This record gives sequence, structure tokens and C-alpha cells, in this order.
Amino acid sequence: FNLDPLGTHADEQIWRALEVAQLKPVISAMSASLDTEVSEGGNNLSSGQRQLFCVARAILRRSSLLILDEATSALDSQTEKAVSTALETAFSHATVITIAVSIWNIFLFM
Repeated sequence: FNLDPLGTHADEQIWRALEVAQLKPVISAMSASLDTEVSEGGNNLSSGQRQLFCVARAILRRSSLLILDEATSALDSQTEKAVSTALETAFSHATVITIAVSIWNIFLFM
């Protein structure tokens, strides 16, 4: 699975990152589950799922700097709120720079 290409994280850590990023049900439903490879360009995921995948990777890596450019733009409002809450929780220790059209997203990390 491309989420942890170097294989440095336990499956439990990967599942937790996927859960926080709201992708756990999607990956669980795939026939190869955690062994599923994301195709070149992410063509086997929707645009929203690709965004969530990047969020999951940042969560897994415990990034100390996160730059978000319209990170939730392809998500429905319910998923956007869930992911925004997850980002706020998962990156409370990090420096977050966000570029957003929605004023709500700009105030998220203040």
C-alpha cells in the first residue's frame, strides 16, 4: 500500500491514520485492503479520496509542517467537517499553513 512505501509503520498505525482521514471504510472494502496499490495518478481513487489519502499520509508521518491548498475542496460538507476536525486534532502540535476559499477553513487552526 502506497501509504507507507518504506514499510516503517505497523498495520494498526496505518489503519488509525486511515480512520482519522475517513478512509478506513473505503480501503477495507478493497479486495487487497492494505495491500492495495494506488495507481499512477491515483486513478483508482476519487479526487476526494486522493485528498484524504494525502491527509492520512501526513497523519502517519506525524508531519511537523503541513501546507494545505484547498485540502477539502473535493469533499462533501459532512466529510469536510469530519476531516477538518481530524486535522485539528492530529496536527495540534504542527505548524499548519492553509490556503482556502472558505473562511471557515481559514479559522480552523487559529
